[in-house]
Amino acid sequence: MEVFIQNIRYVVLLLCDEGVRYVQFDDTTIGRIFDSIHVGSAFMSGYSEQVTYTVNALNRVIEGRDDLHVSLHLCGKLRWTNRLVNRIPCAPT
Repeated sequence: MEVFIQNIRYVVLLLCDEGVRYVQFDDTTIGRIFDSIHVGSAFMSGYSEQVTYTVNALNRVIEGRDDLHVSLHLCGKLRWTNRLVNRIPCAPT
């Protein structure tokens, strides 16, 4: 994981050097952690440690770039997928 953090940070710094001031990261991990909590599964046991690790990794990527606006898209699939599946009737075969 350390290599990913360094590589993403490198790209962010290159973007900043080119004048980019807004960056959005997509992290499906956090959404899936909370989905697993919502349904009571053991998909992500130790979720607190996982969330802490994820947040710390992102903080390391943007460390020292106080001029950068960062947004984080969290995507929890399970809950919304279940709602959609229950509302859309299946076509007859």
